[in-house]
Amino acid sequence: MICLFPAIHASAGKLGDVEADVLGERPATAETEGEPESEPHEGVSGHHAGKQDDSGSWMRLRDDEQDSIGDAMGRAWLGMLARASFFVVGYGGVESWNRASGDNVMDSEFAFNVPPRKTGESTIPFVRIDVSYQDVERDVDSMDVRAEAGYGPFAVEVRETHYNESVPSDHLDLVRIHLLYRTSYAAILEVDAGLGALIFNGDRTESSWSFTLPVLIHPTDIAGLEFRPSWAEINDNRIVDYDLGLILGWRYVAVRTGYRWMESEREDLNGPFIGATFRW
Repeated sequence: MICLFPAIHASAGKLGDVEADVLGERPATAETEGEPESEPHEGVSGHHAGKQDDSGSWMRLRDDEQDSIGDAMGRAWLGMLARASFFVVGYGGVESWNRASGDNVMDSEFAFNVPPRKTGESTIPFVRIDVSYQDVERDVDSMDVRAEAGYGPFAVEVRETHYNESVPSDHLDLVRIHLLYRTSYAAILEVDAGLGALIFNGDRTESSWSFTLPVLIHPTDIAGLEFRPSWAEINDNRIVDYDLGLILGWRYVAVRTGYRWMESEREDLNGPFIGATFRW
C-alpha cells in the first residue's frame, strides 16, 4: 500500500519551512547569534552568606522529607493505576476477540456481553481504507491514504500523506506504520494503542518512533466521531498529528470530514479535510 512519491524541492516555501523545522536545519536568528554566556548569579558574600546558608538548612531538610513522602505516594498511586489499566486493557482486548470471532472467551458476571461484530461495522474492522483530501492553505494541499487490516484486538495500520505545494513547487511525504492493539468495551466504542515508525521523506529521508492512541465512538451505523492522534520525534524535534473526523454513511461505505492538525515545533500543516471510508 505504500508508494513513496519522489520529493522535488526548490526555493523554500511552506513545506521547506516545515522540513527545516523538523530536521533542525533552521539558521541561527539574530537573537541567538553572538549572545554572551550568562554570568552565574553571585549571592551575598562573607559573613552574611554563611548565615543565609545555615538558616536555610532546616527548611531544605523539611523539603527533602516532603519530597520523599510525595514520591512514595506517587509510586503507590501509579502502581494501582497500572494494575487497573492492565485489567481494563486486557479485558477490552478479550471483548475485541469476542466481537470478531463470535465466541465468548470470557463468560462471567463481569462480561459486557458485546454482540458479535457485523461485517462492515465501524469498530474493530477486518479491513478498512480511508482516502481524504486536505486543504492546508492557498498553495498547499494533501492527499491521504490510510489502510488498516486485522482480527480482533490485533491490527496493522499504514498511512501515507502526500503534501503538495504549487508556489514554489515542492513535495513532502509522511508515512506512518503502526502495530495496533484494539480494545472494545461496547459495540459503539473502540480505543486503540499503536506503536511503530514515522518516515519523513523530504529533501532527505529521516525516520523515528511513532505512537498513536485512536478513539472511535459510533453510536449508530450511520454516524460516528473519531479522534486519531499520533506523536513522533525526529532529531529531538517533536511532531504531533491530530485528526478529528465525523463519519456519515452506511456500514460498508461512508463520508468522512473533519480537521487535521500536523505540527512541528514552529510550523504547521493544518486544515480541513473530506474523504471516503470503506470497511469490511
